[in-house]
Formats: sequence, C-alpha cells, structure tokens
Amino acid sequence: MGKNQAVEKAEYFAESIGRMAYQALLEEVYTVPKPGLVDPYSCGAHTDMDVQTFERSAEALYPWFVRMAYQGYQLTCTPEDLFRDTESKETLSSLGKKPRLVITDSQAFAKVSADTPEDIPLTSFSILLSRYKGNLKLQVEGAQMLDKLEDGDKILVCEGCTHHRQCDDIGTVKLPRWIRQHTGNKDLHFEFTSGTEFPVDLSPYKLIIHCGGCTLNEREMQYRLKCAEDQGVPITNYGTAIAHLKGVLERSLIPVRGSLE
Repeated sequence: MGKNQAVEKAEYFAESIGRMAYQALLEEVYTVPKPGLVDPYSCGAHTDMDVQTFERSAEALYPWFVRMAYQGYQLTCTPEDLFRDTESKETLSSLGKKPRLVITDSQAFAKVSADTPEDIPLTSFSILLSRYKGNLKLQVEGAQMLDKLEDGDKILVCEGCTHHRQCDDIGTVKLPRWIRQHTGNKDLHFEFTSGTEFPVDLSPYKLIIHCGGCTLNEREMQYRLKCAEDQGVPITNYGTAIAHLKGVLERSLIPVRGSLE
C-alpha cells in the first residue's frame, strides 16, 4: 500500500470512529427517560445545562475525536505496551521537568502513588470534586468509619448517575470487595442507589459512600451531605474512601489541606 493510500485509509477510519463517538454522545442525551439526567424534555437535577449544551459540546468534541482516532490508528505498539503497568512512572520521567501536581483516578491510587516521588503532590479527581462542590472535611471524617465497621453493619453506596454498570463496577463490585478485605472479611451488608434515588431515612446505615457527584449539581450534592450530617451518619466519597483503604489518604490531602481547616 502506497503512502497516500495508507493516509487515506487512516483518515477514513478516523472519520468513521469520530463520527460514531459524536453520534453516541447525542444518542445518550436523546435517550429517555433518564431520571435526574439531561434529556430533550428535562434538565433533570441540573440547573447549569440542557440538551442544547450537550449538542454544542458534542459538536466541539467531534473534530478532536477524529484526531485522537487518527493518532490511535497510527500507533505501531501492541495493546499490552500501550496499557502496561509502568505507564505512570515512564510518563513522569519523560516530562522533562517535575510537575507541580499529579491528579489520578481513584482506582489507580496505589500504583500511581508508588510511581510518584514523595516531593510531587498527588490527589484524585474525587477529592477535588469533594472540595469543589461537597464538604471535604466531612467526607474525610466519614472515611474513618471504614476502620470501625462490625459484622452486620449496613453500608449505602450511592451513584449520582445511572450509567451502565460494567462487570467489575467500582461501586457495586470493587468497593465492597476492598472494604471487606480491609475489615478482615467482616459480614457487611451493602445497598446501592443511583440517579435521583436517595433514602429519606438514613438511620439504618453505618456509613454512606457516595460517588464524586460529577453529574450532580452543587445544590444536590450539598443536600445529600447535609441529610447524612443531620442524621449523624458518616458519609464519604469514592476517592476519599479508596485513598484511605490504600493507605494514601494523608498524602492525597496535602494539595487541599486548606479545605480541612
């Protein structure tokens, strides 16, 4: 295959993949009903976005989807090389200068913490979301309950959205597994809610673990936190809980220490 043909083929596949990604965004926002989320008939729990916002966002992202697909098509490495465990360490070493901050997905906390030198501040998206529209101090205090759970305790795990759960879902699979391991496999009972679901009576629960709340507005997130606080039920979020379970909570709070005072 000549060079021009190879470029044309790459451009064709990139355009096709980019178009499918763009269409997927539109299909998601046009799907109804989605309680609490944006659709053509309702803004759900949001006051800062509507279906037109999603349409404009999808249009803005479309050319970047094409560019990313084109770059991906050009890669010559194997999937194993692309997603190897050493990626975070090699990325840091290739930057040329020390970053002022590393922000990671909570699920990768342990690995990224091990790969990131101690003199580089490290935190997670969930902790930053808690600082932005939650109550970080309350949620850090709530994470301490993970050390005090006993047989028979009931834990509520809340998702702000209604996404399609994967086979190793963070809320319904990974967190319960990590918490049981942390407690020495105590007989704990987990209940799950999603979207607009949030119990009025929280008294049956020993602990509430909420997602970062990226799809919830600040008002709704503050309401849920206040409900838990008023009823005396400890509440934390995914990132704060995972950081505690992985032993990196203190380190992850250094960049946001001012919010805890």
